Amino acid sequence: MKLTSKNNIIIVHYGCSPFETAEHKVYWIGATYYENDQKKYFFVDKDEKYNIESFAEFLKENKDKKIVHWSMNSIKFGFTPIENRYKELVGSAINIQPLNQVDLSEHFKEKYGTNYVPRGGGRLNNLAKLNGFTGFKNNIEVRDKRDASDRLELLFSIYQAELQGRLKISRSAVFDPSMWDERCFELFKYLTDTYYTGKSIQLTSIWFFLKDLDSDKYRISCSKGVYKDYINTHYNLEIKHFDKSSKWDDVKRTLNDYCSNFENT
Repeated sequence: MKLTSKNNIIIVHYGCSPFETAEHKVYWIGATYYENDQKKYFFVDKDEKYNIESFAEFLKENKDKKIVHWSMNSIKFGFTPIENRYKELVGSAINIQPLNQVDLSEHFKEKYGTNYVPRGGGRLNNLAKLNGFTGFKNNIEVRDKRDASDRLELLFSIYQAELQGRLKISRSAVFDPSMWDERCFELFKYLTDTYYTGKSIQLTSIWFFLKDLDSDKYRISCSKGVYKDYINTHYNLEIKHFDKSSKWDDVKRTLNDYCSNFENT
């Protein structure tokens, strides 16, 4: 699934009553988007009927844009529960199903695997903490208008970071003594957490760098094939081209700096 530029999307989110309650009350619905390179907002927090009808009209007016959301295709949270709530209130049906949409939560699971961040405490919260974004909330159900705005901005920040290849996710590296010694493994983890920003060539550069370092201090014995399989298994990432950077001298200097920082920590 390919993400598109900020000018072609609308980030949407909403606040509702706790999932364990009988009624799915819709407290607010919001969106943030760009129009003519200016950031704009849509927000309603009045009575539920007004909120839902306004949102339906907003989607109709922006049907050509891609709707980006977080887990709003479930039976407990999202477009269908909002439609069901409207029918309970009014007695008639309303359609708010986007024709073109991206579920960011599912996008990350497909790309990085289900362990891209811990689930406990909420994946949105954990992404916020890991990347230093605002928008962390102790309560999953967000009712306050200011908190709601923070949640929208968090989703936008996550989307932009992912689009630009800067989003940090949790790593699930596992030590394999047949591949390297513990010191080399710790350096590998440090480089994937600090130097790596989502580009495949950075992962291959780490392997080439560790191979150049190979000594009594940092012992690595894995081949390219074993390393590729390891990255695929533990990071859910496929290395398609295993080539050394055309600017290897510059890359190696950068990695040496990271290595020096690692040794001083």
